[in-house]
Amino acid sequence: MMAVHEGLKKSVSELVGAKLADRAHSLEGEGLFELGWKLEDALSVVLVLERKGRAILGGDVYRHEAGRLVPTYDSWHCDRKADEFAEAFVVRSARVARSYLQSYPSFEGQAIFVLAFEASVPDANSQRLAHPGAAGVQMSTTEHLIMRSKAVLGVASAAELREWAVSASSSGDDTPSLRMLAGSTASDDDAVMDWFERSSTELGVQAVSRVEAVHHLAMDMARHIQEERMTAIEGARRIWALTVLVPEHRFDELGPFIYSASEWDERPEEHEMITGWILAAAADFLAGA
Repeated sequence: MMAVHEGLKKSVSELVGAKLADRAHSLEGEGLFELGWKLEDALSVVLVLERKGRAILGGDVYRHEAGRLVPTYDSWHCDRKADEFAEAFVVRSARVARSYLQSYPSFEGQAIFVLAFEASVPDANSQRLAHPGAAGVQMSTTEHLIMRSKAVLGVASAAELREWAVSASSSGDDTPSLRMLAGSTASDDDAVMDWFERSSTELGVQAVSRVEAVHHLAMDMARHIQEERMTAIEGARRIWALTVLVPEHRFDELGPFIYSASEWDERPEEHEMITGWILAAAADFLAGA
């Protein structure tokens, strides 16, 4: 790897961190004042740029050949749409970059990717669209457990797992498998579950059984009911549906929800009373957790 001009290395280090700056490949030998990275490092740079609000405008691909970095003349670009919020463009441009990087042939690890990105964060007065994790707050253990529980029960779609990965990455979580999952597309659906399981393990999210998964999701539904984020009957029906996924286990602690949901359609004149049962059941269930 050729020595990198100190001024360039310093500015890149300040933006993406010393570790990634040290792993960069200089194109000075080709007469270019630029840096490039191998695939895994390039994906890390994309993640850092997204977190820091820098849109990725495109990139060029080089490859090692006879001790030199030579252009492949392959590239991609991503332009901001006329009606697109600045922060939405940041997120979309990162997805476009990840998709291109992950689909590009590695040339046995010899491919080097040079990224072009905005020189500064969009002006604070420009229109911006908030996205999960924009404040830099990492996802909670509970949020990770909820998604792992959904995956265990088979009720999380590939699109939902990808969205979880994007949100986790944007909020500060970072693992190799999480990057792969966040940048995946519909054509990668067969690999999504494997990436999700690897991401969960790398993040230290505890494994859960199917019974534990029902319990975690029922707790989440009970919180939604108590906080009025969903109606009592909708929450009770969802909890009942969860228990049906594990028919070999008796969920006695969820009995009040199941009974209330089963009686709802038969007793329309008593909906107010049944709603009270469900609210009480949610409070009791959460208090006993």
